[in-house]
Amino acid sequence: MVFELSLGSVGPLVLRASKAEDIWSSVPENATFARAAEFAGKHNAISDVRSGAEYRREMIRNLTFQGLQDVFPVSCPKVRTL
Repeated sequence: MVFELSLGSVGPLVLRASKAEDIWSSVPENATFARAAEFAGKHNAISDVRSGAEYRREMIRNLTFQGLQDVFPVSCPKVRTL
């Protein structure tokens, strides 16, 4: 199976977080998900009237982490990051 992580509404175009994809595909566990979320959150986000860049980066990190936990259930308990 191939999974891709695309980031919308954070830049002028849809972005792909390929480094994050490489990290989480190795070992599906919470520590790996956290590292992948950090890499995804390093993308250059834009600031506009809807939200600031820092808020968008934080949402990328949180939603990536939670999404990976939902897609790849692991034996570790879910951790809330929000």
